[in-house]
Amino acid sequence: SEGSQGFAWGRRHTLTLLMMLASAVGYSDRVNMSVAAVSMQQHFDWSQTTKGAVMAAFFVGYLGFMLIGGFLAARFGGRRVLGIAVLWWSVWTLLTPLAAHTSMSVLVGARIAIGAGEAMLFPATYEMASRWAPRNEYTRLTSITGSGIPLGTVVGLLGTGWLLTRFDWPSAFYV
Repeated sequence: SEGSQGFAWGRRHTLTLLMMLASAVGYSDRVNMSVAAVSMQQHFDWSQTTKGAVMAAFFVGYLGFMLIGGFLAARFGGRRVLGIAVLWWSVWTLLTPLAAHTSMSVLVGARIAIGAGEAMLFPATYEMASRWAPRNEYTRLTSITGSGIPLGTVVGLLGTGWLLTRFDWPSAFYV
């Protein structure tokens, strides 16, 4: 805690950094499709409408599972929900190239699954912060967690662009 003794690193600070990292990974996984979709559109000869459907599918899962994420975090605890969510969306991200080669409906389903997993991110992190952060630190710790959003976005956009200049589009989902 801060005060006359100075700053002391606590478990809540480690937890905050891990939640920020989860946020960064989630947003990196979210935006990689926006860069990779250009190469995928050429590879699979998609129309703009098809590309748009693939892009929108994520948000179908995200919107559909946000309230469920809040319910699950309150019922089972944010740590458990966040751990399962990160694993869930990471597995579906890794499966995206296979899904794309299987069929459009499987790819759309994979993107919905990624969105559903990422919908759990903020309900779970806010639930954890509400238990771990003292009231006078809650805003600061949730702001640090939220700083993973621009961090992950920048890393995802730049990293995916860099990968696509050196490797084929599936690399964006494997890395």
